[in-house]
Amino acid sequence: AAGVMTRYLRGEIAPVPQTGPASKFRKRRPEDGRVDFRWTARQIHNLVRAVAPPYPGAFGFCGETEFWIDRSALTGQKKPSVVSPGEIANEDGQWRVAAGDEWLAIERWRYGKPLKPGMRLT
Repeated sequence: AAGVMTRYLRGEIAPVPQTGPASKFRKRRPEDGRVDFRWTARQIHNLVRAVAPPYPGAFGFCGETEFWIDRSALTGQKKPSVVSPGEIANEDGQWRVAAGDEWLAIERWRYGKPLKPGMRLT
């Protein structure tokens, strides 16, 4: 199937003038990458992907130290209700963090200290 640009250049698609006012959004700020671990795993995962380089990245805090999540993956595994959002666990060598609904795999991160199960991100 021909792409939109190809079809436009062939004259098969006519441009349509914009109606109404133009929209715009403010400049992205570093704090836009702040994770709320009460969100769903999918929301957090989408934020991690959205603020990947060249943006500063997705982050939370472990105590007073920033914890940056550079790559994540959805696990589809529900977390037990006794586990609080932001709690870190390691299962079979895979680090994960509890989101509001399920576990989110943390595939690449920046923290500067060793991870330990039971640590909590905020």
